[in-house]
Amino acid sequence: MSMKKINLRKLYFCAKLLKYLPILLLSINFCFAQKQYTGQSIEDILSLPEEEISLCIATLVLAKDFYPDMKVELFVYTLDYMASRFKYYFGDYTTPEERIGALNSFIYRKGYWNDWITFTYTEDEIPTEDINNMFINGYLATKTGSCITMPMLYILIGEKLGWPIYPVTAPRHYFARYITDEFTTINSELNIETTSGGVIYPDEAFIEDMSIPEKAIENGVYMKTLTKKEYIASLVSMSANKFAEGGNFERARYLYELSIKYYPALAIAYRNLARLNYTEAAMLDKRMRSETNAENVFFRMSGGDNTERTASLMRITEKYAPMIQEKMKAYYENKQKALDLGFVENATYDYFKTQTEQLKEFQIEGKNKNVEIR
Repeated sequence: MSMKKINLRKLYFCAKLLKYLPILLLSINFCFAQKQYTGQSIEDILSLPEEEISLCIATLVLAKDFYPDMKVELFVYTLDYMASRFKYYFGDYTTPEERIGALNSFIYRKGYWNDWITFTYTEDEIPTEDINNMFINGYLATKTGSCITMPMLYILIGEKLGWPIYPVTAPRHYFARYITDEFTTINSELNIETTSGGVIYPDEAFIEDMSIPEKAIENGVYMKTLTKKEYIASLVSMSANKFAEGGNFERARYLYELSIKYYPALAIAYRNLARLNYTEAAMLDKRMRSETNAENVFFRMSGGDNTERTASLMRITEKYAPMIQEKMKAYYENKQKALDLGFVENATYDYFKTQTEQLKEFQIEGKNKNVEIR
């Protein structure tokens, strides 16, 4: 083999390496972000100043409660790599509309920029109860998400890129909002509906489609651009739901109260805390009735004195009645608080089904109502 051929091969190899060098360097730099996770709890994160909080770390810490063997650092690296890869292919775009269009394509449209691997919306379960559709690691692993995890990924990549993308809540729903002082063709606040492929929706559309009452908006329940702590608090409330479903009422109560502490207008936390108190009251009532029945059977079979039976039954009532009353009082108080804030009990799930059709259209045609493939 000639020296000339060897040199040409070396040059070709160097050219290929230089092509991907920006991605490799960015990935190496982003790897240091893994050191941000040191085993901290969600309480540790919430106690930090707003500007020091990493939503990436926070969402993974919440997931670790339900995936104890999960390697947080691995998923941090995955998100860092996604952000670096996006920046390599689409980093030249600077206007909000261009950035949104590019990120829509990067996440939802198959292409060389994402190795033809895309993310989509779960259609089998609306609303979702699958734990994989509630946490970012599940979405990254399955590539199928919900109105919880789809905007979460959008927001986390935006955080990595330093973009002004923030979470917003609607009834049983999240979406993303790009806020900028720059002139745009639409306005300075762009609502991004990630479940439909990144369509830009005006506030009025969400309010009408989801029947959001005015007082809920005024109270900061829905349509509010959330701070990092408020967003984390809302996710903490969802974790509490899972603990309640599993029968860990003590942990659920603690997390509901923690979420309310950092997001006092979180109406759904009050509503679910009310349900928890009602469930506990019902369980105490059932226990009281069971003990009462057992006591009646005992005295009937043993032929015991009626006065003793009455006294025994009274002791059972005195044991449980105050606890039941306390739980029911908490139930009514928290339920009323949720209503006063403007909580929407019956979300319109037809809205979510409509979004899946728009996402399919975008994935096939590469365009949606407001932004096109870049």
